[in-house]
Amino acid sequence: RYFADAKDGKHPGEMVVGPVGATRMMCAEPAMEIEDRFLSQLGGVKRFEFIAGLLALTYERNGFTERMLFVRRVLPLPKVQ
Repeated sequence: RYFADAKDGKHPGEMVVGPVGATRMMCAEPAMEIEDRFLSQLGGVKRFEFIAGLLALTYERNGFTERMLFVRRVLPLPKVQ
């Protein structure tokens, strides 16, 4: 689980992400490396937009600007008995 404050920036599509925190659960590599990279990228997010129905978060890290793309996935509701 992870958490961060996110606020609108000064211009449309801009956002400011506050410090990112996470509950740490040990996982086998490469899962820990992937989690660390994701949290680092999330902390550098500067813009959000939708591209072809995908959420695109643009971030800056180590002097480079890159994007993370997210696909919406609807999970089935658990059956109530």
